[in-house]
Amino acid sequence: MHIELVPGTECPEDIRSLFTEYTRMLVSECPGFARYLEMQDFDSELLNLDKKYSPPEGRLYAVFVDGAAAALCPVLSGFVQKSRMAARISSTSGGGSLA
Repeated sequence: MHIELVPGTECPEDIRSLFTEYTRMLVSECPGFARYLEMQDFDSELLNLDKKYSPPEGRLYAVFVDGAAAALCPVLSGFVQKSRMAARISSTSGGGSLA
């Protein structure tokens, strides 16, 4: 297994895909979460990842496992945003969803 950490600026479409998959999962489990995403203007954030996650205050990383985007890790002001971390279970333990 080959694991690679890649800056989000090098793979924005993979980052958007992971964020989208993750938020869809959250909304399917708790439909009210969609309102929370609207209040945070999440759609705009997805279109402009560099505004929130650019140095010096922010960073955004994708984890690739065997060449496939498997996880994302956003960092703001030196702290990992655990609420927005996501990993494809299929990439880590044989399942098929994000956690």
